[in-house]
Amino acid sequence: MIWLWLAISIEFETNMIDLDLDHNLFDHELSYLLDLFQDFVYLEEISLNHNNIYGEIPSSIGSFENLTKLRLNNLYLTGGIPSSIGNLTNLIYLNLNVNQLTGIIPMEICNQGDSTPNVDNNQFCPPYPICDFSSQYPYYDIYPITSESEQDISNCY
Repeated sequence: MIWLWLAISIEFETNMIDLDLDHNLFDHELSYLLDLFQDFVYLEEISLNHNNIYGEIPSSIGSFENLTKLRLNNLYLTGGIPSSIGNLTNLIYLNLNVNQLTGIIPMEICNQGDSTPNVDNNQFCPPYPICDFSSQYPYYDIYPITSESEQDISNCY
């Protein structure tokens, strides 16, 4: 019933800025859900964590250019992070932890404004990007955004 309401409501709510659907029973592919929200041009926050959402992060994620917060943690996401994540230059909070994401984290992740994107508890392979935000945060220590101890690297070598 919730899904039916959401599908009907989308037609009328394209001015929405905060989409918080945490801890629901959604069992859909991420690309399908993001396609539903493509007309929400004012979206600043997408929070879908703790659902049964699966699949890869589509490159279309980069079209949500007004996003300031993106929470896709504790899902069943696979594949890599698309380089289009770098289009989200207004992003100040990114959480992709506790998924089954793999591959190399693209350097474009450093284009967005979150100095500490959370990508832990995945299966990313080194080398890990080192994002230099010292001009924005003078007391910020420069170090990789994750480490081998925070990833399952058993399939990397």
